[in-house]
Amino acid sequence: MMRRVFDGLGVSGLLALAGVLLLAWMQWTVLRPLEREQSSLAGRLIQARTAGKAIAPLQKKGALAEFHAHFAKQGEATDQLAKLYGIARNHGLDLAVADYQMNEVPNLKLSQYSIILPLHGSYAQIRGFTEDALQELGGLVVEQVNFRRSQAQDTVVDADLRLSLFNTVQP
Repeated sequence: MMRRVFDGLGVSGLLALAGVLLLAWMQWTVLRPLEREQSSLAGRLIQARTAGKAIAPLQKKGALAEFHAHFAKQGEATDQLAKLYGIARNHGLDLAVADYQMNEVPNLKLSQYSIILPLHGSYAQIRGFTEDALQELGGLVVEQVNFRRSQAQDTVVDADLRLSLFNTVQP
């Protein structure tokens, strides 16, 4: 009997039936919990309005603190820059000139040091320096890298490396 029903539905009918079953499953496992949460939040809003109170935003406790823990403190920026210079030295690169600019990142309590490093060395040296710096300095981000060669057969390249170093702002 079931065989006749499946044969009668055909491929498109079976796909439609599978879609209906999937939607029913999503209704019970995804949408129902969201509806319960929404009604709970609506109840909180009504209670707060009748009591004349402001509602504190919902936050996962510790999530923001955990985020900030990945970054060094702003006062440690000079230590981080010294590490960056040490990593460059380990790869045979000289950081004689660099351009730095500090900016505050609004609403995140982070400071951003924009660093532009002109480098001169082999591609392997520059790549090794970049990889080690990213691994050693947790708040370091590579924004842009530009390579230049005088001639195609040259083994030495000039590179401009644009980095950002993020630190937490001290209260």
